[in-house]
Amino acid sequence: MWQARLLPLLRIAIEVGSALLDFGFSELKLGKISGSTVSANTRIAKLAEWSGAEVVGISPASHLGWSEVKWILIKERWKLRNTERYLNLKN
Repeated sequence: MWQARLLPLLRIAIEVGSALLDFGFSELKLGKISGSTVSANTRIAKLAEWSGAEVVGISPASHLGWSEVKWILIKERWKLRNTERYLNLKN
């Protein structure tokens, strides 16, 4: 039941994330955007994967019980993912 209440928040997160990535690539003319999160934050990992980001490093912090996951998204991959999504919506 609680998952159904989180669905609107997930949609908002996707919209905000997409707008930020579009702004970075289009307005700021960035060629890549990178980020990091803790391995326990699976929601951010799913959003990063959805956007087309690739994991480029994992720094273990075993004494804390988690690792830092570093990812990068390249502009061309973001454009490709957006094109694929658009084509899927048309079909």
